Amino acid sequence: MELSTVISKQLEDHEWDQFVAATTGGHYSQTSLWARVKMLKRWEPLRIKLFDGEHLIAGAQILMRPLPVPFLGKIAYLSKGPLFANGREQEEKIRSFIRQIILAAKQHGITVLFLQPPNNGTYIEKVLPSMGFFYGVQNITPPGTVLIDLQQELDVILAKIRPSTRRNIRHSKRDGIQVRIGSSKEDLDTFYHLLSATAERQQFEKEDKTLFEQVWKLFAPHQWVQFAFSEYQGEAVSTVFAFAFGDTVTSWRGGWSGKYRNYHPNDAVYWGLIEWAKQNGYRYMDMGGIQIGAAQALLSGKELPDYSKDTFTSFKTGFGGEVVIFPQTYGFVHCHFLAKILQVIVPKVADSKLFDQLVNILSR
Repeated sequence: MELSTVISKQLEDHEWDQFVAATTGGHYSQTSLWARVKMLKRWEPLRIKLFDGEHLIAGAQILMRPLPVPFLGKIAYLSKGPLFANGREQEEKIRSFIRQIILAAKQHGITVLFLQPPNNGTYIEKVLPSMGFFYGVQNITPPGTVLIDLQQELDVILAKIRPSTRRNIRHSKRDGIQVRIGSSKEDLDTFYHLLSATAERQQFEKEDKTLFEQVWKLFAPHQWVQFAFSEYQGEAVSTVFAFAFGDTVTSWRGGWSGKYRNYHPNDAVYWGLIEWAKQNGYRYMDMGGIQIGAAQALLSGKELPDYSKDTFTSFKTGFGGEVVIFPQTYGFVHCHFLAKILQVIVPKVADSKLFDQLVNILSR
């Protein structure tokens, strides 16, 4: 059959969402639903879809928005894509489709494009440098994480957990902590209350509730999001807001009231979510981002760095699982001269606060 490419900016795209959910490496951030969430921050979607006859076989969703100075064009990012139906394609087919992505970006006024391949996308990552993409830019999503294989028996998963964490889980059950899974509007309100308590205690700026309301409104009807709560005598103590998408349950945001520390409600709520994911047939539990330096240290056989101790990184690695580093982010600039300059400069300054601030200013 003849291959054809369709370029779309439509907001609702059920065909695309089902393709993403069914494709190896598919991630919620590639769905049209996520594009509608990001519209709250003025991002708009650009979707490039490749068909073999009537069959959708590859695609990528870009989110774009104008740069502050009009003549500079647009900044855009492609998170966890492009996707290929077979999960892996021949190199020339990958190159051909990425050329279509670059062309579509240029036609829609995109000056700077950031691309982070899907979690299984090392085969895509290999071709990017030879196609003008440069490495070392700020990551769209944290590439380091802890991935738990849910095809193992629960007893095996539990046995691989750090002894102190395993002890905390058992103590939490003994002390009366119970875990509940839910996805109702009331659960959303409870989650945000616990998130707010955490933000106040740890003095960070939380996201507006509108963001979480939009995620819940769009994803909950498909059962693609879930809340987990640890409760003590009916009182919600800690929570995890997770995406249950494709074959993976991914921890996204969490909160804790600060109460009943000695009853270990946070250990309990994550273990409860792992149990739920296993019971409902998911392949993996993704514990969410951990510090990239800590992930690199652990993968090289070293101990957890001192700066990672008593942090969420230490907490998450306590649940065993495999420490992995997914593909990192690459940049592409249409101006050849500017691209050459950035290829030299960006890797040298990418870890600096100044560079982070610059990216944030450009993408506001």
